[in-house]
Amino acid sequence: MTDNRIATRYANALILIANDQQLTDTVYQDMKFIFNTLEESNDLLLLTKNPIIKPDKKNKIFNELFKDKVNQLTYSFLSLLIKKGREKILHSICVRFFALYNDQNNKVLVEIATAREANTEIKQLIESKLSEWTSKEVIANYKVKPDLIGGFQARFSDYIYDASIYQRLQSLKEELTILN
Repeated sequence: MTDNRIATRYANALILIANDQQLTDTVYQDMKFIFNTLEESNDLLLLTKNPIIKPDKKNKIFNELFKDKVNQLTYSFLSLLIKKGREKILHSICVRFFALYNDQNNKVLVEIATAREANTEIKQLIESKLSEWTSKEVIANYKVKPDLIGGFQARFSDYIYDASIYQRLQSLKEELTILN
């Protein structure tokens, strides 16, 4: 079984248990904290993937880092991952958990690229149009890509919406090439 399928199963199990115990939002915040900690500490990420380090050593480190900062359910889940030797896919489990949480709460994570920093008014306009189109609340993550020239690109789920000037110029170039 691939790591992605395993991560999905663990994330599904965690969200089901969190729903049963009415701790979904709490566990979501815990998973964000764990994910951000992994993202900020390359050493910790490497530790989770290192098969040479014994599980009891990993458990001790996780205990120091997370025991008093996350809910008991989340901490028990982390302990289970270490016991089962699945801590190496913790990062992937977090990503899958976020996707499940967002689906459950009618939200969609959208990566939006603009040619330059967009002002608040433009961001609100883009987000409202994407919200209408997806029928979900948009959680936007903005980045600047100067090669777009103007306009924006939005990536979410399996979709890419490209409203950039660069894309329009490429389309025009293709049309002119076909005509010649």
